[in-house]
Amino acid sequence: MVQYNREILSLYVQPKNDSLNNIVKRVTWRYRAKDEANFADVYKETYFTTTNPNNFVDYQDLTQDIVFGWIDAVDDVESVKDEVTQKLIGAKNPSMLEKKIPWDFVGKYSGNEEYLIVFDDQPNDAEKIWGPMQWDSDRANNGLKKRGVHEYEFPTDVLMYQKELLPIDAPTIVNDRVKIYRVEYTEQPILNDLFQYHEGLTWVVDSGKAVGTYFVLDRSLDKTKEMMQNILSNKSFQKQIGGVDWTLDGVSVRVNTDLVSRVNLSQRWIHMSETNDVIKHKVNNELWKEMNKDQAGELLRHIHEHVSSVLNWEYDVFSQIDSATSVAELKVIEI
Repeated sequence: MVQYNREILSLYVQPKNDSLNNIVKRVTWRYRAKDEANFADVYKETYFTTTNPNNFVDYQDLTQDIVFGWIDAVDDVESVKDEVTQKLIGAKNPSMLEKKIPWDFVGKYSGNEEYLIVFDDQPNDAEKIWGPMQWDSDRANNGLKKRGVHEYEFPTDVLMYQKELLPIDAPTIVNDRVKIYRVEYTEQPILNDLFQYHEGLTWVVDSGKAVGTYFVLDRSLDKTKEMMQNILSNKSFQKQIGGVDWTLDGVSVRVNTDLVSRVNLSQRWIHMSETNDVIKHKVNNELWKEMNKDQAGELLRHIHEHVSSVLNWEYDVFSQIDSATSVAELKVIEI
């Protein structure tokens, strides 16, 4: 059985136009198909050339469903589905496969090693390059020229391992100024991303291989506040649109609370008469339930209380973060 799903990857906006801000002009997205053993992806870009000010959604209120609604209106999505389906069929029955060459360098290189080009025995004035398959001779040669090494260039016409220039357990000595070390590992000490960060990669090459270590530095008070407030804002938004439980005719249901659903329900409630009108509203993300005006009004009040509660929580925590005078105070604030 083939499963399909779509995902928004990036949004590109025009910062301002008349009274509107952050107007989405370009979207990159992915369509994926998968079965029990294979998968295939198709990546697409969609451009929007016009904006309707009367039907504008603020950037912070956008959801993936809203943006895909725009995409569906301007793109032939069925053809994209056909395209990814054909790629899945190709993944099941490939006409050609890339395989590693089965001779002497097998076992020496995986293709994903890192190498350190060290100049004048100064490992912290070095160029780090991936290899051997992705070896970037241009970058390596630029590193030579930048440091005044003009009498040698790395070859660009063949892969580096074919020249036997890449080291395994001991450095390759290019000349009296340049050595190449294979990177054994790079150590990144455990840290708390919210309050610390890695910086100052240093290298040791005494063992014949390069070993890198990062320092752990503390973030500033202002930067930590900014990061915490961004996390808080995102969590608040997710809580607002995360839905609420509600009881309708004695049955507990889950109701969407994203902005589009709220506006849609509010508009339909406004236009209902007091007596005979009923509306159908989606619950549990798949079922439709009928409700009269009193029930719709009760649901709207319930949703409003939910959103207000989340916003009050956000304001309280934001105030705690803003008034903190040290990182130690920030560490005890729960987001």
